[in-house]
Amino acid sequence: MREKFYKIVVSKYLNSSCNVLVVGAGPVDIKVFNDLGFKKVKFTNLITNKKFSQIKFANMENLKYPDNSFDYAVVHASLHHTSKPYKGIYEMYRVSRKGILLIESHDNFVMRLLIKFRLTEDFENSSIKYSGLAINKGGVDGTSIPNYIYRFTERELKKLSKGLDFNKSHKIYFDHYLSLDNIESQFSKGFLGKMLKFIIIKLAFVFFFIFKKQKNELSFFLKK
Repeated sequence: MREKFYKIVVSKYLNSSCNVLVVGAGPVDIKVFNDLGFKKVKFTNLITNKKFSQIKFANMENLKYPDNSFDYAVVHASLHHTSKPYKGIYEMYRVSRKGILLIESHDNFVMRLLIKFRLTEDFENSSIKYSGLAINKGGVDGTSIPNYIYRFTERELKKLSKGLDFNKSHKIYFDHYLSLDNIESQFSKGFLGKMLKFIIIKLAFVFFFIFKKQKNELSFFLKK
């Protein structure tokens, strides 16, 4: 489901002819941009793995590219793995000519409630059990230390956009999405488990249809 949202916002804001940098990339990023027909894409990550030869090492907090090297810079579900996520956004902004696209977890009332009752993670212990790129290297800054899941609000990102470049006026756009990937995996495969999952998912869709900004996925597109 996250892949679906990823494709929706990339298609909405980026053209397949664009020159794109994807930071914190993994197999899902490669699949999304390949499926959408992008040809000029550079994928980087905090760690390297020979299995994915398209992905190169790059510290997203200190990108080794000149200013305005790419049309757009994109990050999907990886910025919260860095110890300095806002520095990562500044770097994405610096190396992009036209804008940046951020897709991360949303900080809202429902998410805070889930964290309080330990129904979702605050520190991402699950990320170090297995990473798509390397075992035990999916934590903070590409280490085996569980990372704090930095979730973003619209207000935070609006304030950030005002400070990125005082000489420019930016257009910003937000999109919200409901991903139930983690919830669905919690149910047993038996009849009762399937019925309970069905009921909870249907109720969730009704609730989030009414309260759209309580959805757990947030995208932020800044156009320079």
